[in-house]
Amino acid sequence: MRLAHWDFSKVCDIDPRRDAAGDVVALHPQTRFANVNALPLNKYGNGPFCEFRVPAVADGRGVYAFIVDGELRNVGECDDFVGRLNTGYGTISPRNCFEGGQPTNCRVNNAVFDAANSRKRIELYFYPTAERFKVEEALLVTLRPSWNRKMVGNSRRALNAPRRRNTEVAGSWPEVGNACRDQVLVAARAIVARRGVNSFSAAEVVEYLRAAQTQYADSTIRTHVTSVCCVDAPRNHAVRFDDFSRVGPGEYRIIRS
Repeated sequence: MRLAHWDFSKVCDIDPRRDAAGDVVALHPQTRFANVNALPLNKYGNGPFCEFRVPAVADGRGVYAFIVDGELRNVGECDDFVGRLNTGYGTISPRNCFEGGQPTNCRVNNAVFDAANSRKRIELYFYPTAERFKVEEALLVTLRPSWNRKMVGNSRRALNAPRRRNTEVAGSWPEVGNACRDQVLVAARAIVARRGVNSFSAAEVVEYLRAAQTQYADSTIRTHVTSVCCVDAPRNHAVRFDDFSRVGPGEYRIIRS
């Protein structure tokens, strides 16, 4: 399937788990969460949700597309296709249903549930590319898929935000300094805004800044993400900033506004 200027290959049909009567099994994982802090559900955390799995692709870094009855509904970038689809969208964890979780996963999974429950055909396509941010942005701006919330409402700010951020990193936006830390912060915020969840990896920051033609080496950028700007890292530098915290193997979140 050709989307804008790129040829996507079909990965599979998505058919969530069904019961003996053929109905999609409705799941409510939020009921299994030990909510000791009395967290409220996020906007999409009530469900119902479904469960599905997709096969691996040869190169898991690129852009995926959900097609429902022949119409593009959602696009997104990923550096691990199987992880993003199976443990992200395909299986909703109890914690992600609450504030501080991952509302984007909840929203897309619920949309898949509704489409499958209405007997619509859901197809998954993939385009492997090292320029996944560029391709995703172009598809969002030109095709405006309905499941991508940041495109709803024809917001001019939302349409232009990714491109503006790359311009900012390049140094033409006067409010952003030219230090490596300044560029890393801009990149992290852009990735988080695009994902809709406060989570990013050092590799994603490196890729974002490389696309923005940063003057800094990949190793310098990684050091800033994992050490200079990370509150959890050993104090190996004369100056250290509490911008990020580590949330898992290779994953970080922003803690400074």
